[in-house]
Order: sequence, then structure tokens, then C-alpha cells
Amino acid sequence: VNYRHTGTDVVRTTSSETFLSGGGSSSFGESASFNRSTSTSVNARLNLQWSPDSMTQVSFRPSFSYSQNDGSSVSRSGTFNSNPHAIAGMYSPLDSLYAAMLPQELQAIAVNRNDSRSLTEGNSKSVSGTLNITRRLGSNGRNVSMRATGGYTHSENEAFSLSDIRYYQGNHAGNLVNQYSDSPSKSYNYGIRLGYVEPLGKKLYAELRYSYNYRYTDQDRSRYN
Repeated sequence: VNYRHTGTDVVRTTSSETFLSGGGSSSFGESASFNRSTSTSVNARLNLQWSPDSMTQVSFRPSFSYSQNDGSSVSRSGTFNSNPHAIAGMYSPLDSLYAAMLPQELQAIAVNRNDSRSLTEGNSKSVSGTLNITRRLGSNGRNVSMRATGGYTHSENEAFSLSDIRYYQGNHAGNLVNQYSDSPSKSYNYGIRLGYVEPLGKKLYAELRYSYNYRYTDQDRSRYN
């Protein structure tokens, strides 16, 4: 059995200046974001062997796995047509842009602000197994065998996102976008292989095999605004 869990937190703040074409003006940006992600996985395997008699060998190898991934992010950003840090006493233009009372000096140069949040959740479960049966037909190497395999996997991923954009110049209305998406999937497979080995001489054998395999996959994706 193998168990693993990881988690990461990332905090990022940026200040940028973009020189616009024409060489006469610049666009200034402020942003701050926080991202968190966690991942958990469990894997288990077994190897079972049985010999009911001296001529027969049976082995069965089942396995199981489970994984879960979660993530969340929060970000705020603002765009200005002049350097907000040039305003006297302006310590944090981004915090001031989202304050209940927006300073008039900052509002005069603010272009827009974007408040976005997202949440993701996903999990996957799978089980599989392999069965081998070999029967010797004498001591000269003649044998018959059967190998059967099968597996099933189910996964589902959900995502939520919210974006709220506000404009400060012109007559543009704000944009509020709320999205949800769901992506379930499942698949299964099975197969069988039959074999026969016939000795033809010293260290020389002929083998006859027959195999059949089947796989099915079903995926769906839904998005709602």
C-alpha cells in the first residue's frame, strides 16, 4: 500500500508597466493572487499465488487506486492609465482600489478592476486485476494457459469560477461571469488470452495463442453560466 499527500500555497503580487504603441502613453497594472492546491493518492496491490497440485499454478494480481485533487485561487487586479504609486501617500494602490471609499485621485486614473475566484475538485477511482492459470501436461514442457484481465475506472472533475469586472472610464457596464463545469468519465476493459505450448524437440517449442480484448470509454462535459 502506498499513500501520498501533498499541498502547496502560492502568494504572488506584481506591479507592471506596459508601453503602448505610439510611444506617448503607458498602462500600469497591479495584481495580487493566492493559490492553494492539495493532492492525495492511495495505491494498493496484491500478489496471490496458489498451486492446487504439482502440475497447476494459479496467480491473481489485483490492484486499486484512488486520487483526489483540490484547488482554489483568489486574485485581484487593477489597470491604470497613470502610475498610481506617484500619488502622494498611496501605499497600496490595489488595496485602495477595492476599499469602500475609493480615493478621488485614484479613481481619476483607474481603468478597471477584476476580482476573480475559482475552485476545482477532482477524484479518480480504479480497480483492476490479472488472473493467470497454467497447467502442465507432462514433464517435457507441454502446457496450456489462460490469462484474464479486467479493469474499471471512474473519475469526475468539477470547476467553479467567478469573475467580477468593473470599469471606471466611459459608459461600459461591469461584467459578472459565473461558471460551473462538470466532467465525469468512466471506462472499463477486459480481455482473455488462451495459449498452448507443444515441444518439438530439444529446446524447441511451438506455441498457439488466441486473445480477445475489449475497451469502453464514456466521457461527458457540461458547462453552465
